[in-house]
Amino acid sequence: MKILPQEHREPHSADLVHLAMVWLGYLGLLPFAAALVLMAFVQQAQLGLLLFSCYSCAIATFLAGSLWQPRAPNIALTLASNLIVLLAVGALLLSFVRPVAGLTLLAVCFYLSFFAERFAGRSPDYVRLRRRLTGTVILCHALAIYWVLQI
Repeated sequence: MKILPQEHREPHSADLVHLAMVWLGYLGLLPFAAALVLMAFVQQAQLGLLLFSCYSCAIATFLAGSLWQPRAPNIALTLASNLIVLLAVGALLLSFVRPVAGLTLLAVCFYLSFFAERFAGRSPDYVRLRRRLTGTVILCHALAIYWVLQI
């Protein structure tokens, strides 16, 4: 019995982009987890909070920037993007004096970004990925708030 070779298909660039988005999205959760681990140890709680808040702000502003669509400008998405960036930076500053309020506002920024993307015409696969990632990130914020209240 002769085994025929399977047809080898070159990956399409869209497939590679999707695969990269999935990997980068999930790998992007690791710094949140690492900061939470630091927050769980009393001696490193402040460092964990600082890392968590700074990384959260960076990712929230990155996601807000992805709302800009130069090929098909949408004034509402552009304004939402700017609002989310301002809220995220304000939340970062707030987290230094009122950590629970700052972390809560950062979580809201992730929700607003996800909500705004519903109007950006993203693919169903991307929306599904963002739903999972956003839910996980908001859960991480809830855990961070829990650890802050334990300090």
